Amino acid sequence: MIIPRKARYIVLLFVLVIFSLFLVKKYSISFRSILDSFYILHHDDPAISSHYDWPGELNFEAPLALPHINNFPAFARIGAWGTVKWEDNNLTVQLYEVSHAAERTEWFDCKALLEVRVGITSIGFFGDGHSVDNPQGSWSAWQPIVAKRTGQGAYSAKGDWSFSIAAPLASKPWKSRLAIEAKCIVKDGSTFSLMSFTSSWFLAKAAHFQAYAPDPCTQILSLRDSITARCPDALVARLNTPWGRHEILNNPSHDATWLDIAIAESMPAALSPLVMAGVDVNVTPGDYSDEPALVYAAGNGDVQSVRELLSLGADKNMKSKTGYSAYNAAAISGYGDLAMELAEQGVHRDSSTGNAYTAMSLAAYHGNIDATRRLLESGSDPDTQVGGWYNALHHAVKKDNIELARTLLVGGANPNIGVNARRGETPLMMAAENGNIPMMELLISMGASVSIIDKMGKNATDYAEFFRKADASDFMCKRGVEPTSIDRSARNSETSKRANCNAPSIARSKT
Repeated sequence: MIIPRKARYIVLLFVLVIFSLFLVKKYSISFRSILDSFYILHHDDPAISSHYDWPGELNFEAPLALPHINNFPAFARIGAWGTVKWEDNNLTVQLYEVSHAAERTEWFDCKALLEVRVGITSIGFFGDGHSVDNPQGSWSAWQPIVAKRTGQGAYSAKGDWSFSIAAPLASKPWKSRLAIEAKCIVKDGSTFSLMSFTSSWFLAKAAHFQAYAPDPCTQILSLRDSITARCPDALVARLNTPWGRHEILNNPSHDATWLDIAIAESMPAALSPLVMAGVDVNVTPGDYSDEPALVYAAGNGDVQSVRELLSLGADKNMKSKTGYSAYNAAAISGYGDLAMELAEQGVHRDSSTGNAYTAMSLAAYHGNIDATRRLLESGSDPDTQVGGWYNALHHAVKKDNIELARTLLVGGANPNIGVNARRGETPLMMAAENGNIPMMELLISMGASVSIIDKMGKNATDYAEFFRKADASDFMCKRGVEPTSIDRSARNSETSKRANCNAPSIARSKT
C-alpha cells in the first residue's frame, strides 16, 4: 500500500512532536530551544560575519590605568599606569608606574620584579593560559625595572618606559587586549609570569571617542563579545536571538560562568540580563574551586556586582569547594568595608573555610589590618578557632605583626587561648619563641597570663630557651617565670637550657 505524501508529512510531524515531548520531559529541554536549534542549523550567525569599518586615518592617544586587582582566587595581577598612543599601525605604550599586590599564597611570596613588557593579545581572563611566550600575543622586548618593596610580596616601580608594538588594524578590534606582563622571582628562585589586561573594549572604545571610529556597540556581537566590549544593549539584543539563547545554555569555559565573565570584564550591568535569560545566579563553573559568582565578585572587591547579585537572589552564605564564602573572600583580599556590608546582610560571619580558617583568621594571616578592624566591627569573633588551630591573634603574633595584634586585643581577643590542635601554645609562648619583646609586653599588658603551661608542661620561658632567645628568656625570668625541668624523652627531644633564672641563658652562653 502506498502512503500518500501528505500523510507521510503528517506522520513525520507527529513523530517529531512526540520526540520533542520526550526531550522536554527527560532533559527539561524547552520547545524554544528545539526551535532555536533548527533555526541555527539553517541560518548563519550574523555575529560571525559582522565587520568593523575603521576610518582611513586613525591616530589616538588614551590614558592607561590598570590597578593591581586581587583577582580572587588566582594570583594578584600587575598594575600599570601610563599612556597608549596608536599611530600609523603602531602602538606606543608609555609606562610611568608598575606595581604588584601582595599574594595570598605564602609560597608564592614575590621576592623581586625584574622585567616588564607589553603586548597585544587575544588572551582572556579565563581558560586561555597566561604563558610568558604565548604565541597569540604580539609582544615588545623585555625592559628591566627596579621595584621597591612596599609590603610582603608587594612592589612598586616608578620610571619612564617606552614600548613599541606593530599593531595593524583589526576587523574586530574588541577581540584584542593590551597586556602588561612582568617577571617575578619567587622563593625557590624560579621565575613566574604576572600579567594584567585591559578589557578588550579598550582600543576600540579609545578609537571611537578620540578618532571618531564607529562605536563597537553598534555592531552585531556574540554573547561574549557584547560583554567584553561592555555593550549592554548589544547583550540584550543577543540574548533575544536563537544564537544568544543557545550560548546561554552552557558555561563559556570549564573555569568560568557567564556571570564570572561579566565580573571579570567589569560589567555589572550584564548580570541582571544574564540571570533573567536563565543563568542560575548561584551557578558554579565546575572547576577545582567550584566558586559561585558572588564569592568571585567579593574576592575582587567588586561592590557593585556583589550588590547586584544579592538583589538577584544570590545565596550570601554559599561556599566554593575550598570553603570560601563571599565574606571569607572579601576578608582575605583585604576588602574590609565590603565584608562589613555583607555582615549587615546577615552572612554567617564565623563560618570556616575548608582549610581551618575563618574570615578573621584569613585577614590576620595575610596582615590585612583594616580588613581585620572592619571584621571586628561587623561582629566577627576574633577568638574563633577551627578544629583547635590558629585563630587571628595567633597568626598576628606568629608573624610579629604588633599593630595587628593590638587591633585584635583592643577588639576583645583573648590573649590566653592556646592552639589545642598542637601543643596548646599561647600567644605569649609564640612571642617568646620569636624573641619578640615588644609583642610580649603588649600581650602581658592586655591580660596574658605568664604562668600558663602547654600540654607538655612548658611555659613561655621554656619556649624562649628552646628556641635560643636569650632576651626573651631573661624577660620572662624577670617576671618570676622559672624554666621547668628538662624533658629528655624522645617524644620531646628537648635540648639543654638554663636550670633556673639565676643561671645564664643557654642561648646567651652560646653567642
